[in-house]
Amino acid sequence: MKKILILLLALALIFGSLALYYELQRGEEKPVIVYIIDASFNPMFGPTNRIQRPDDYRLRPGHGQLVREIIESSAGTSNLIIREREIQPISQAERRQQFEEFLQEIYFEQIVNQNKRVLINISLAFMDGNQVEEELFQNLKDMGITTIAAAGNSGDDYLYYPASYEGTFSITSGSRRGLADYATYNNRVDLAASGDVVRYLPGRMSSFQTITYRQAGTSFAAPRVTGLLAGILSRSSKDYSGEELIEIAKDNARIINDSISLISPNRLLYNTDNKFFWRQLYLRGVLILFAISIFPSWYLIKYKRLLIRYRNINSPEKYFVYFNKLNIKEAKKVKETIKESFEDKFDFNQFLDFLRYWLLKKKEDPEKLADKLLKHAPDYTDNLTNDCTFFKFTNEIESTASRNKIDQFSRFWLEILKQKEEWNRVKRFTIDNLETARDPWLIYYFLVTLIDLREQSYLSADEVENINNKLERIKKKDDPLIKESLILWYNKIE
Repeated sequence: MKKILILLLALALIFGSLALYYELQRGEEKPVIVYIIDASFNPMFGPTNRIQRPDDYRLRPGHGQLVREIIESSAGTSNLIIREREIQPISQAERRQQFEEFLQEIYFEQIVNQNKRVLINISLAFMDGNQVEEELFQNLKDMGITTIAAAGNSGDDYLYYPASYEGTFSITSGSRRGLADYATYNNRVDLAASGDVVRYLPGRMSSFQTITYRQAGTSFAAPRVTGLLAGILSRSSKDYSGEELIEIAKDNARIINDSISLISPNRLLYNTDNKFFWRQLYLRGVLILFAISIFPSWYLIKYKRLLIRYRNINSPEKYFVYFNKLNIKEAKKVKETIKESFEDKFDFNQFLDFLRYWLLKKKEDPEKLADKLLKHAPDYTDNLTNDCTFFKFTNEIESTASRNKIDQFSRFWLEILKQKEEWNRVKRFTIDNLETARDPWLIYYFLVTLIDLREQSYLSADEVENINNKLERIKKKDDPLIKESLILWYNKIE
């Protein structure tokens, strides 16, 4: 995992260096003026869903505000001069008059200033055109001013204006799957772009929730094209005309409906603004690599913390608690890293002290404890099963512990022998201690063990008879667990 992280960071460094190289190769960004003729450039109070309910009314982005945000984000340049021309909520005739006045104002302003890089975005539509507007748009086009207009949201081939004038470029809405259901698709449409907008608005303060605000329309497809062209004009050393850029965009677009093509921003950037394209590509690569490196970084930090915790272990008890909390993969990784066994960390006397404490003072399950020891301290378990050590240990327990604790130790010892498959010693231990056992669970384990030995043919007829004689006293115990185990035993030997 460490090698993977190093590789990812090395690639991120290379990509970052290449992005910096292409950034330094780029020339100075030139100012681009973008006029936006629209309504509602400020947030407005209204419904956030199509089904209008009282609870859904709140402050949401205005139409013109969304258009401006889309242009700014699509341009990818800081040298963008936005000039808003807001249509007021008045009658249709007055709106049309105000619209024509804005066009005339832009025309005369550019006659005076003679700016070379000027775009107009119009995300509104009228049902019909007129001669005055058509002449104005043609004059603006002749001056080198590019006008991008929304085609309309009728879902048919109706001609809306100003998108259908010869002096404008008409943009409809679509995706790789085809045109949007609402998109207008007449013969004046030049390109298609995505018309979907999603914003997250604050909900109730008490719940800390957000509200998803969605909008769709050719009104939001047009500014994506406007912003893209504005960014190219700002960064490019060549003075493209709007018509040239639209033709290049068409040449590098994907046909989605007869003659209508979906604009491809990456292809357009590659063919008109090569250095910016590679800069953006490598920057995205850096972000992706850093995102991917989060997992190996988290993985390494996690195991670094596990190793620090391991080094603070100073008793067998903490050792087993530590490994008990780890999964198999984590435990294996830690052991491979530290290259230190339980026997290396603790001596045999510490191991015996641990056993005394957990078997005689703590109520640890004997079978689970045996399983832990066999898994984490196999060498000491081998030492423990040697007769000399065992008898010394059991004699010590018998002199200091109650009968119940001795029975608890017997369960532990029986589990150790069974897991090590020392069946002769299992048989001897079980038969020798059967009569003295007091704990119902121990008697149950003894009889189940004897049944297993019987099935494996480890018990002779004489040994079975000896066992039955010892069970005569146990039969007198009034315990459901003992009775159940006796029934199992007698059913097996019949």
